[in-house]
Amino acid sequence: MDRDESPPAPQRTGPYIFQAEAGVKYAYCQCGTSARYPLCDGSHRMIGDGTEVVPIKVTPDTSTTFVWCACGRSDKKPDCDGHHARI
Repeated sequence: MDRDESPPAPQRTGPYIFQAEAGVKYAYCQCGTSARYPLCDGSHRMIGDGTEVVPIKVTPDTSTTFVWCACGRSDKKPDCDGHHARI
């Protein structure tokens, strides 16, 4: 990827909704290059531009439904705060 090129756009309208298991660690991608977006696949380590982009790690105590931001603008990442509806 050229330095002037933006990372792949994982964004979409509406959140990612999925079942999360109790005690399992989930990592929300913040670099936008994960092939498993919104889940981190470690791609941030390959960017190599000197920035420190790390995922947000979440381990639920009980099985639950995650509603994670897909537009990248939530003020409550990784959770969706409905910001995509205000765009």
